[in-house]
Amino acid sequence: MDLNAYRYSYIINNNSFSMDTRYERLTRLKMLSDKIENYASELSLSQESLEWALNSWNDYELLLKIKNNDLNEKNEYSQISIKSDSALYERYVILKELLIASFDNDPNMIKKFGLEGAIPFRRDERIKKAFHFINTYENLVREGIEEPLPSLMIENLKNLTIEAKYNLEKAQDERKDAVVLTNELNNRFENDNIKIRTLYKWIVAFWGKKDPRLFDIGFTPLKNFIPGKSINKVFGLDISKNNQLFQWDNQDNIEYFQLSKKVEKNGSEWIEIFRGNENSCKFISSDDSMIFKVRGYNEYGYGEWSDILNVEEKIHKSRKK
Repeated sequence: MDLNAYRYSYIINNNSFSMDTRYERLTRLKMLSDKIENYASELSLSQESLEWALNSWNDYELLLKIKNNDLNEKNEYSQISIKSDSALYERYVILKELLIASFDNDPNMIKKFGLEGAIPFRRDERIKKAFHFINTYENLVREGIEEPLPSLMIENLKNLTIEAKYNLEKAQDERKDAVVLTNELNNRFENDNIKIRTLYKWIVAFWGKKDPRLFDIGFTPLKNFIPGKSINKVFGLDISKNNQLFQWDNQDNIEYFQLSKKVEKNGSEWIEIFRGNENSCKFISSDDSMIFKVRGYNEYGYGEWSDILNVEEKIHKSRKK
């Protein structure tokens, strides 16, 4: 299934991380790992959070593959065990009828061989019944009784019983392994729930809950993102010829524009210096930074940032002309 198509049908309508199915969780983590690095600096993500987000999809996908492979093996051995049990059942029924007939329905012999009542439904109980039949028969032969059944048929029953026992034990071991892997997968799922919630809270502290970029990394904006109504990248950020105004291209579906300035404080940070619905604002010279960018906002969230404007370089170039 195409992840981009699938996210419209699920992720866009669901921010309840604990309600994800395994495939839905895989989809969410895939979107997160593909895009989160693009926003890591802006979101001031810790190295630990970033590494988890980048590796979460690969780790979860690997665990799912191991689980699926183990499930296939479990099913395979279960089918083998069922076939072995069927072969044993058919042979046992035949020998049971032959033995009862050879002893003329002697109730003591029927009880001695454990032939009274119906054949057990459970495979392990059938195997016990078959071993009891074989051991009782071999003991009577050792005591000198004339063999009432062909020895090859008894040997065949013995081989089928041993094979059925081995295959049943193998299937049971595979089921135990499957339970261990299921628990491991469930624990991973729950631990990821905590990490996803923590990351989501961190991100919306920066972007708010309506930003359409949440959609790109596997989360749902508070109001559903509608393709075609989100804001385009803002173009044309510049300063006027007299260096008095910032100016940029206008857009019809804008609630407000946000102009930010780059500052060097504990590394590079961007701070908002203007918010309004006009496509211009007064330019104020600053000693700490002359680098700016602008973006738009409406009910569907923020659009992309404009290209960065370095006012110092712009002024220097204009003076050289």
